[in-house]
Amino acid sequence: MNFGFEKNGDIGVISFEGDLSSRHIDDIRSVLLLSMSSTNRIVLRLDDATNVDSSCMQMFCRTIRASKKLFKTIIMTGGRSRELSLMTDDNISDCRMECSSCPVECVRV
Repeated sequence: MNFGFEKNGDIGVISFEGDLSSRHIDDIRSVLLLSMSSTNRIVLRLDDATNVDSSCMQMFCRTIRASKKLFKTIIMTGGRSRELSLMTDDNISDCRMECSSCPVECVRV
C-alpha cells in the first residue's frame, strides 16, 4: 500500500494505491487524522486501490461520520466509494445500508 497527501489551501487530497488491508490500518488512520486536522475539505482517491478490506471500510466510514460532526467535507472517488457513500447520507449520521449486505461491522449489528 502506498498513499500520498497533498494540501492545496483548504483542500487535502489523499491518493491510495494498492492493497488497503488491516495491516496498513495505522498508516491509513494517521493520514486521515493529518488531513482532518489540517483541512476542511478532503478528497479520498481510491482509484488505484486494488483491494479495500472491511477494517479499512470501517475506518473510512468512521472518518466520514466524524467529518460531519466537525463540519468538514469528504469526497471519495474510485474503488468502493459508491458502496461507502451508500452507508452515509448528508442528512443523517447513521448508516442507511441493510446490515445483511454491509461489509462493515458496526454498532447496529
